[in-house]
Amino acid sequence: MITLKEEIISFITYSPKKFKKAVIHIKEYKQMLKYFSKRPFYNATVHTIFGIGIGFLLTYTVAGIHPVRWGVAFLVIAFLGHLQAMRQ
Repeated sequence: MITLKEEIISFITYSPKKFKKAVIHIKEYKQMLKYFSKRPFYNATVHTIFGIGIGFLLTYTVAGIHPVRWGVAFLVIAFLGHLQAMRQ
């Protein structure tokens, strides 16, 4: 368990490796935003599928006896859609 003191020390200490990783993630995020902004229908489809996956995980009335299986399946499809956006 990390104490508050250790957390503050790690926050204060500057780590170039962590900064480079954060910059890479920001670049990938901007790349995804650019991809999604050029393709609004794809954006809507991926995020709707994500919402359906979350909905299946929250309720079982539509999925019957397998809500987790259906929810995870839709979330995986949405995740693959985001990977497609990151690759471009």
